[in-house]
Amino acid sequence: MLSFRDVLTITGATRSQLIYWTHEDVVQAVTAGTGHHRRFGFGQLVEVRVAVLLAARGFSLEALRFVLRALRPLLRRPQPPAIVWVQTDGPAAGSVWTGTAAEFSREMKQPFGILGMVGIVIRLQDVIAGLRDVTAG
Repeated sequence: MLSFRDVLTITGATRSQLIYWTHEDVVQAVTAGTGHHRRFGFGQLVEVRVAVLLAARGFSLEALRFVLRALRPLLRRPQPPAIVWVQTDGPAAGSVWTGTAAEFSREMKQPFGILGMVGIVIRLQDVIAGLRDVTAG
C-alpha cells in the first residue's frame, strides 16, 4: 500500500487534486490501520495517474468519474487493455472504448466519433508499465 504522499510523488497529482478526488469519490482510497491515514493500492495509483492525464486536458469531474468507473473492472483483468479511447462532449464523458493497439489502428480507419465530440487515447499499457517501474524500486 502506498501513502498519500507517495501517490502525489508518483502520479504528479497535486495535493488539492487528490484530496478533492478522494472526497468526491472519483478515486477511492483504502483506509488502513488506526487513524485516518489514506492508503492506495496499485489500481488506485493507475486511476490517479489517468485522472491527472485527463484533468490536464480539461476533463470535468463528472467525466473523470465516468472514465474511472469504466476503467476499474478493466484494471482487475489479468491483462488490462492496451489502449483506452475516451470520447467526451466536454461536461461529461460520452463513451469509453478499449482494445489492443492493432484493434485501435483498424478502428481509426473507420469513421469514428460524433461531430462536436473530443477524443483522447490513453495508452493504458504504458501508464501501467511506467507506474510498475517507479514502484518496483
